[in-house]
Amino acid sequence: MVNSLRPGVISTVDTKICSTCKVEKTSGEFSADPRYKDGLRSQCALCRREAMYETRLNSWLMRTYGISLEKYNELRASQGNVCRICRKLETRSTRSSKKIWEYNIEPRLVVDHNHITGEVRGLLCHKCNIALGQFNDDPNLLERGVQYLLGELND
Repeated sequence: MVNSLRPGVISTVDTKICSTCKVEKTSGEFSADPRYKDGLRSQCALCRREAMYETRLNSWLMRTYGISLEKYNELRASQGNVCRICRKLETRSTRSSKKIWEYNIEPRLVVDHNHITGEVRGLLCHKCNIALGQFNDDPNLLERGVQYLLGELND
C-alpha cells in the first residue's frame, strides 16, 4: 500500500521501526523526507522533537550560564534531583506547559547563578529562585527576613 504524506513525497510502507526508541509505529508518526528510500525519516516525530529540544536546551545553557546539558544533569543528580534550598522536586514549569507535555519532559530546576561573577551556585525550584531574587541576592536582607520570621527582629 502506498501512503501519500505530502504532495511529492510518497511512502511505500505502512509501519516502520523508529531508530531511536525501537518501537514499530505507523508511517504517519514519521516526518516525510524524500532523501530516505521509503520517503520517511528514520526517527519518529516524537523522538526527533525530543532530540531537538535537548539540542536547543544545551545551546541555551551554554550561552546563558556556560554549562552543558551534561553538566546540568550532573549537578541535578548531585542534588538528588531536588531544589538545593527546600529539597523538593520542581512541580512548576518555567516554560509553556504545552511544550513540556508535547515533549514529554518533566519540569526542570532553575539554574541559580551569581549575577556579578556569573558563577553557577546550584539548581533551585522556581519558588526558591524567585524568593532569592526578591531579596536581591543580598544575604543581609535575607538574614533580616529570617530574624523577622523568628520574631527576633530588633530595629
